[in-house]
Amino acid sequence: MEIIDRADHNENHNPSADKAKDVSMDNNHSSSENSEENIPPWYKQFWPWFLFGLPGFVVVAGIATVFIAFYQADSTVSDKYYKEGLAINETVHDLQRADAMNLSAAIDVDVSVWKIKLSADKAITDDHLIVELQHPLDSSKDQSFTLFNAGNHTYRGTLSDVDVTRWYIDIYPHGKQGTADSWRLKGEIDLGNKTTRLKNR
Repeated sequence: MEIIDRADHNENHNPSADKAKDVSMDNNHSSSENSEENIPPWYKQFWPWFLFGLPGFVVVAGIATVFIAFYQADSTVSDKYYKEGLAINETVHDLQRADAMNLSAAIDVDVSVWKIKLSADKAITDDHLIVELQHPLDSSKDQSFTLFNAGNHTYRGTLSDVDVTRWYIDIYPHGKQGTADSWRLKGEIDLGNKTTRLKNR
């Protein structure tokens, strides 16, 4: 029995197999260590920075939006809204007075010479008229000039350097704004025409 057990033990115990097994374990351990060494640290990887960057971007965008809203936004309400409201009311009253007078104007422009002849149900005795030309696109090109009474309800004046033909126009007597004698004509004028008839619509 003892001889058989030793034989069985010798058959089951194979030193070459044990050695191969140890080598395999060493190789696995070595490859595991190599793979760990090949993984870069977190700060050299893409995904951590990507995840950190998203909330950071949102914070920066929010701060930029607040800055624009407070410091660079156009004001939609004027600080002088009360005075501007009064001016609008005066303009409406002036237009209504011109309508009540059945007032109209024949505007004749020859190069830089302007002639305006007024027609109304009552005599017009104003010494000067103010003419405001408003550019349809660029307010920096708006112009204002004075016409003088030449008699017979006719007023004359000069204006040069008018670079477009179509303007918005306001005509009103000088120095009478806000009074019961004030009036106003508003409309559009095409300087390409020889004579323009202007009457409030």
